[in-house]
Amino acid sequence: MTRNRLENKVFLIVDDDPMQLRLIEKVVSLIGGVKVMAATGGHQALEIFRQGRVDFVLCDLMMFPMDGFELCRNIRKLPFANVKQIPIIVSTGYSTMLNVESARDAGATEILRKPYNPVKLFDRVLSVLDRPRDFIAQPHFRGPDRRRKFLTPPGVGERRFSAPVK
Repeated sequence: MTRNRLENKVFLIVDDDPMQLRLIEKVVSLIGGVKVMAATGGHQALEIFRQGRVDFVLCDLMMFPMDGFELCRNIRKLPFANVKQIPIIVSTGYSTMLNVESARDAGATEILRKPYNPVKLFDRVLSVLDRPRDFIAQPHFRGPDRRRKFLTPPGVGERRFSAPVK
């Protein structure tokens, strides 16, 4: 059943480190039934997008000259109808809160902390498929809805030490 959901999906792997790129290609190809495309940078990745179908993106965050943040923003701005549904999984060894928030603000669907193993990658891909997020298009943000938590509405469960002001 899992394999059927990934059958014929096109994965675009983007990393400016050739050894890392080959390693990730091999890991993704272990999924089986998927087509793997590779790009050595953001500009090449955008060209691949313009030429054909891409179902998943797995990109490194720290690349040069176009980093993963800029690549996410550029992908989300593409005029293709399906760009809203394309999951972008950003991998990084620098998973500071600032980088995580910045990646999400740029339009990343998920962040995968390095080092990771094939099982973690596969689990993250399946979680994106199982729990797709709504797409948000605002002047300063285009990408998956970043809200994940159920937040208690204001006024519910608040603790008051005095009567409300009237």
